Amino acid sequence: MKEYIFKSTEILDKDNDIELLRDLKKIFASSNINFLLGSGFSAGILSPLGNIEIFIEKIRNNKEEIEQIRILESCVFWLFFQESIYPISRLYKNKSLIKDHSNFFDELNSLIFTRGNTIKNKRINIFTTNYDPIIEMTLENKQIIYNDGFTGRIFSVFNTSNFNRNYYSQLIFSDNLVEIPVFNIIKLHGSTTWENKTKENEIIYHNIENKLNRFYEKYNSKFSKYSDYLEDIKSINSNILQELKNVNQKILSKEQDLERIENFSIEFLKDYKEKFEIINPTKEKFRETTFNKTYHELLRIYSNELEKQNTVLFVFGFSFKDEHILEITKRSLGNPTLKIIIFAYEKKELENYKEKLGKFNNVSVVALEKETEESGKLDLNFLTKIFTLINKL
Repeated sequence: MKEYIFKSTEILDKDNDIELLRDLKKIFASSNINFLLGSGFSAGILSPLGNIEIFIEKIRNNKEEIEQIRILESCVFWLFFQESIYPISRLYKNKSLIKDHSNFFDELNSLIFTRGNTIKNKRINIFTTNYDPIIEMTLENKQIIYNDGFTGRIFSVFNTSNFNRNYYSQLIFSDNLVEIPVFNIIKLHGSTTWENKTKENEIIYHNIENKLNRFYEKYNSKFSKYSDYLEDIKSINSNILQELKNVNQKILSKEQDLERIENFSIEFLKDYKEKFEIINPTKEKFRETTFNKTYHELLRIYSNELEKQNTVLFVFGFSFKDEHILEITKRSLGNPTLKIIIFAYEKKELENYKEKLGKFNNVSVVALEKETEESGKLDLNFLTKIFTLINKL
């Protein structure tokens, strides 16, 4: 694994920085472009998952040890909804929240639009494990063409074959066609905008603003009395099973009618899973969803794209904790023409990437040497700055 370390936040100060930018310019000009975006891409708008997956696994793997387990489980899922799903509703009222994302896609769109290679298409695959519609809203707001797998305006239906399309514009005074960039948005874990049309077994598009608000209003008052316990759960970072048991005992000691609250918890969990057709943060991921076939098709697209000749995968905000994606990525690195370039938020994350992908020569990690409390993080703004400089070369 190669490492590129920017010496400061003022890039282009060093020859090493210029060399990397020139390398990236060549890659953009001659490669099939793919991105893998994780929760770090939505940072600042939505909270990352943190230890939620670990909490759920601990609860489910120790069912016999935890009394009235559904109550604790419902609290953890509500916490996940409250922190990582419901805040999506703010995007519909305040577009300034996606200003940084808009700048990012502006520069990326410009990079692809101006590349002169006529052999490679101008289709960019954005693979993401994020459930939110931040990418779609950003591209739509900037009037950049994107493809989220849906066709139809009145009844939008999802089909993975839609990701194979290219887009062209005809010049006004000639019959010549000019290819224009299109962003494929491939949600590997599904989306809060997806809904299951059970009778036809189809995925249809659903505007989620009202759904989120209704779900929040339905359950918020019921969970508000557990607010202290939810904070206790959020603060757990060691001795996890025992700490979860302690919180569970506090909840049970407060309840007088355990049967009623157990029934409520079962109802909530059922309602949650019906409303949000996403892969929940558990290791059981694919066994939980009615969209099993679709998700496997999406992973196959990810695998197929990485196996193409002269392909690059840019990784941002993704730690490769997802075992399915990590294994597919490792297998794909057998393709000698594949390059994976990871942008690490902090230099200390290098160890995580070395542990998972360190033995592969076609993996590079970009990080910052200088890290202070105020600056030195390779965040979305810094990544955008890199693309801006590449555009100017």
